Amino acid sequence: GEGGHPPAVWASAWSPDGTNILTGSRDGSARVWHLESEGPMQWRLAATLRGHAGAIWSVAWSPNGTTALTGGQDGLIRVWHARG
Repeated sequence: GEGGHPPAVWASAWSPDGTNILTGSRDGSARVWHLESEGPMQWRLAATLRGHAGAIWSVAWSPNGTTALTGGQDGLIRVWHARG
């Protein structure tokens, strides 16, 4: 990746098509990583999602991969929609 995801990642999920990973961190940010190359695997930071006050405890993708959910220590669930 491009410098990883400091601080530590506490949750992660593959997108349904396997080309993205969603990670959630204790700093309240989530990041979307896009697969650039499979041999060897190389990932590009595609988006940083901010909106939680406190750690992100859980992340998930919708079945079609166009929407993501994050659940945080702040007691909120946030819905994120892909652009494009």
